[in-house]
Amino acid sequence: MEAGKEGEKLVRKRARTHPDVRYYLRKKEEKSGDTLKLKKWLNDQDFGYAKKAFNEMEKLKTPEAKKTLFDTSLTWLKKTADYRFGKRAAEYLISLSTPEVRQPLVEYLFRFPEQYGRGGTKVGQGAKHKIFPYDEDPNFVENITRFKPLFMDYTPYILKLAGYKSYIASYQFYYPLEENISCIGELCKIDSPLSTNILWLAKGLKKIEVLDQVDQYARSSQKKLDFEPIKKIARKELERRGNPEYDPSAYLNDKNWVIR
Repeated sequence: MEAGKEGEKLVRKRARTHPDVRYYLRKKEEKSGDTLKLKKWLNDQDFGYAKKAFNEMEKLKTPEAKKTLFDTSLTWLKKTADYRFGKRAAEYLISLSTPEVRQPLVEYLFRFPEQYGRGGTKVGQGAKHKIFPYDEDPNFVENITRFKPLFMDYTPYILKLAGYKSYIASYQFYYPLEENISCIGELCKIDSPLSTNILWLAKGLKKIEVLDQVDQYARSSQKKLDFEPIKKIARKELERRGNPEYDPSAYLNDKNWVIR
């Protein structure tokens, strides 16, 4: 018995520096059905290892496993070094479709705005500018379908304000915000705790790094996309409302998500 424990300690020690031993240990523990062992791999910085442990724990269906996955998802949504953690966490929380997942998901969307359009397909000096509505982007339509059961009537407001469009013409990237501005103008007409929360999140949008130009040799430059026009409207409307506090409890009641 002691020899077995000593052998296991040795394997764990070697796994810290030896990739093959690390791989062997992970494969062994991910199939163990042991929540504690799987939980250790959930904290791994390697997304491949962490995702495997996440998928295996999702199969357990126990209350402890479900709680661990929920808590892990909240942590992963805040990871900035590797966007794949957040994507996997959001996928899991969406599958739960419970009131408790709304707040972390909405805040995640505003923390990492989604790009729509992806620059389009036309490049070169002869390309024309293409300003398109969000509804013409297949990814936007797909996201509407994914989030509608959770965000109900507020789905298009959240996705438009937590997103941005891009297109390319003559090697130059453009990021029109007109539809975002129109969207927040419409949101200002809805006086509710949820619209106030969304205004707070829009007010806090950070600058993000985006492509500026690309040439025929695939060399590119970048710039900062500033959401200041949207933030300015949000600030002004919150001041008009008397600067009410951000209210997490507003996310929990299904009735709040129906616009009357």
